[in-house]
Amino acid sequence: MSAPRSTCPSGSWTIAFLVGAALLFAPWTTACGPKFEDVYGSGLDPVLSAPIENGWVAVDSTAEGVRAVLQLEAEAAQGSLPWDLADLALLFGSDTIPPTRMRCEESAVCRHVRRPVQSPNERAVAEPADRREEEVVVCDHVVRAEFVLPAVPSPSDSVVLRLAETIIPLRWRE
Repeated sequence: MSAPRSTCPSGSWTIAFLVGAALLFAPWTTACGPKFEDVYGSGLDPVLSAPIENGWVAVDSTAEGVRAVLQLEAEAAQGSLPWDLADLALLFGSDTIPPTRMRCEESAVCRHVRRPVQSPNERAVAEPADRREEEVVVCDHVVRAEFVLPAVPSPSDSVVLRLAETIIPLRWRE
């Protein structure tokens, strides 16, 4: 008497399950972490990245050269930027590198927010019940800036982002 025959080859259910699970969960695994884009919105495959408050700096190395891309995000009143970009630069060792390209975008969808209104001399004496409010239109802003670097920074290289009066040392991740 022969042994009962299986209608499926051995292990096919396991393989089918693994392939199905990989297809099902693929969108979630690729959506983790920041989406790195250059000033034109093209994707980056960074060799290094450094998270900063409200953004990141990523280093990309291609045949054209080495570049660092900065992205900052914040909420601010419509028509105004939340940053002073006049002195924006990367300090790489002893070199001060200004941005070669920059793009500032304001969200097309803005919202009305009520905020307290006070003059500078009222701040010290005003009681919470005495505060007046005004309606302000706020929008999300994104700034991307690109810098041409002389080389890919190593962990021992000193690289600092200068944004107005703020100096931010970059802590690289591979």
